[in-house]
Amino acid sequence: MYNELWGQEFDWFAVDSAGHIGLFSSAGSGLVPEHVRGFGEPYEHVATLLEISRLEHTWQDAARAGLHAYDCRVHRGPYRRVGRPEAPLRFENLPEEIRAVVGLARYCGIFGRIIRYNPADWAAAH
Repeated sequence: MYNELWGQEFDWFAVDSAGHIGLFSSAGSGLVPEHVRGFGEPYEHVATLLEISRLEHTWQDAARAGLHAYDCRVHRGPYRRVGRPEAPLRFENLPEEIRAVVGLARYCGIFGRIIRYNPADWAAAH
């Protein structure tokens, strides 16, 4: 289910039950929900619109943009929080073109309360 992207860096978004947004970086080994795997190019577009750099300051940029940021260490289990926003961006306040990509994965908890995440337990947005 998740092995197609093994060894490939893949960044993706999710929305929690409070409407906050998380940015996840697989580091080549993190689980990536099936329904978001084909959205690499739209991610790049959304990242540009939210002014998130793919360079060395990605986590700080994500937190400044209002996103909770999570990274996965190779062979080390679930995603871990590496950036937390002071003022979380709200899903309902985003333009439709961004919501279409960001809202593909949903988490039933609240990103600000939990440090580690395993996408295998998440519900797909339909």
